[in-house]
Amino acid sequence: MAARSSWLFVSPMPDANSSRSTTMQSPFAREVIERLQAVYAIEAEIRGSSAEQRLAARRTRSALLMAALKARLTEMVGQLFSQSKLAEAINYALNHWDGLTLFPRSRPAPDCLPRSGA
Repeated sequence: MAARSSWLFVSPMPDANSSRSTTMQSPFAREVIERLQAVYAIEAEIRGSSAEQRLAARRTRSALLMAALKARLTEMVGQLFSQSKLAEAINYALNHWDGLTLFPRSRPAPDCLPRSGA
């Protein structure tokens, strides 16, 4: 659950009343969101499976996506001015990576996505 709530600070969510809505105009931000959506799609797919099945799916599928995301973030941050907002957001994610990627490494965990209509 902690990893899921942490992603709220990493993935930009458009809001008409927020300057964060301009993030959606960035091709890189859109790419990151799409990568995270793929992880969430796996979570939706395995919801309701046994804890062991969810852990296996996270270790074989989600972990690979997260490793690719980390590589992409690391690549991109090296190309940015270190004081830019995007570099700050990427560094935040990378500095919290262990917590953000705990879900595919830990013991069987409960479903981590809220049920629709909840």
